[in-house]
Amino acid sequence: MLAAEKIDTTKACKLSKAGNISTLHVAQALNVLRAAGERQEPDVRSPELKQLDAHFPAAKPEDFIICYGGPGEDVVLTPPLKQFDATARAWMSGAGLPRELGDTLVNPISKVAQHTAAMTQDQLESYGFSEFAKLENAFRATLHEKLVAGGRWYIAAHGHNDGHNEVRWR
Repeated sequence: MLAAEKIDTTKACKLSKAGNISTLHVAQALNVLRAAGERQEPDVRSPELKQLDAHFPAAKPEDFIICYGGPGEDVVLTPPLKQFDATARAWMSGAGLPRELGDTLVNPISKVAQHTAAMTQDQLESYGFSEFAKLENAFRATLHEKLVAGGRWYIAAHGHNDGHNEVRWR
């Protein structure tokens, strides 16, 4: 019933009826049992890194504070903004970010997303070039090194690189 990462719904229904509990609870219990039975990789982090990670635990999606709009501005969460909010929270939590770092990242990202939402493809490209010029001006000789380090972090955090093998320069 737990094989092939699927739950046999017929057997789950029979279990729920026999135990007088919901099928959903049976499915959740089977998922917990399957996860417990999976082989866990050993934690190879150093004691110092384990201690550091303990001080900055990963936040749950609902722990992040995301401010939309300026101070005192009452922003209505439209369906696309709600989708962005849910995606951002899930990504940050899934990446294991602590609440403080996640808040620091998502607020500028949300402002850029709001600013660029109505832009055409040509406007987005122009905006991208102007923002990249700001990065070049701010970081000068170390920009390439920082972008490569960011790419390495992404691959380490996600286990893959989504097919992007190199930083593309204009």
